[in-house]
Amino acid sequence: MLRIVAGALGGRRIKAPPGRGTRPTAERVREGVFSMLTHRLDFDGLCVLDLFAGSGAYGIEALSRGARHATFVESHRRTAQGIRDNLRALALPAARWTVIDGSAERYLDKLPPGEPWRAIFVDPPYAAGAYDRVLRALAVCPRVAPQALVVVECPAGDPPALPAGLEQIQANRYGDTQVILCRKTL
Repeated sequence: MLRIVAGALGGRRIKAPPGRGTRPTAERVREGVFSMLTHRLDFDGLCVLDLFAGSGAYGIEALSRGARHATFVESHRRTAQGIRDNLRALALPAARWTVIDGSAERYLDKLPPGEPWRAIFVDPPYAAGAYDRVLRALAVCPRVAPQALVVVECPAGDPPALPAGLEQIQANRYGDTQVILCRKTL
């Protein structure tokens, strides 16, 4: 079980996806990420995107802190269903969230129209090699708001190269995890 750190749902717990293939973000990492973000961003009324969502902890934490809507993208069907189950267990209205069963890359390639995202969370499986494709797509994506913040979770000591259109503004290390905070500049 994972604990929501703060906001309206602070202290509530959500289920982590079963199996050894997932790596839920540790609570102290999420706490550090949201500390970085809240100094730069007011979540009230924002739309956020949680790519490679896993348990949905990043997006749910944003909803707890006032985000109006979160889009969760998860390629494993059972894991995506687990996100839905977590959202329903927290009694979050369905109008505040969307769960997409599919790959982040395909979703970004065939985006439906909608409101721009102001915060994006990117936390793929470390071995997936998805960073370059996804970060390039986000840098030019019309649904990513100008000056949007992009949180990239990666293995410490092995950060992905950032494409033109994304600039690093902060990086923190938490044991074997590194979090890079970027801003969209295009």
